[in-house]
Amino acid sequence: MDTPTDAAPRSTQALLLAGLGAGTLAAFALLAWMGVAAVTNGRSFWTPEYLAFRAVFDSSGLRAGDNLQLASGLAVYVAAYGALGGIFALLVRDRLPRFRLLVAGVLFAVCWDYLASGVVWREFEPALLRFHGENATLGAHIVYGYVLARLLTRAPVELSGTAAPAPDPAPAASQPAEPGNPTG
Repeated sequence: MDTPTDAAPRSTQALLLAGLGAGTLAAFALLAWMGVAAVTNGRSFWTPEYLAFRAVFDSSGLRAGDNLQLASGLAVYVAAYGALGGIFALLVRDRLPRFRLLVAGVLFAVCWDYLASGVVWREFEPALLRFHGENATLGAHIVYGYVLARLLTRAPVELSGTAAPAPDPAPAASQPAEPGNPTG
């Protein structure tokens, strides 16, 4: 039988941190999918990052292909999808069994894809919609949701400020010496 992801409930802070971490790592899976999709459409692997940069920042002082554009666009994706991961973790709050968490993660990401493409980008930066095929972003968001949920099922139960107690090392001198072993 499928049981909730952890036996002990996590604090809000632990959930948020787990979600931020999972969302950040899942963002790299999303970007890899979108990069491969861009290459199959005859564009650069880094097209999604450059488009994110152009959507958020003023690029008047930079030339095309500048590494600052790439790094800034990557930061936009990592920050946005890390935050989405934190929101998702707070919404589900360890209430779902593992399989349902995977389904919820994919549905959450697909809903975000439709919201972002249909509302946010259409109003904010319509040029993005021309360069990203709908299938590329949908597939990338399915991957994002799956990876996000899988990472959340593997997150530690509780984060605390204290370190785990160190194991009590048994002194080597207290063990009896083995016959034929002069060291110990």
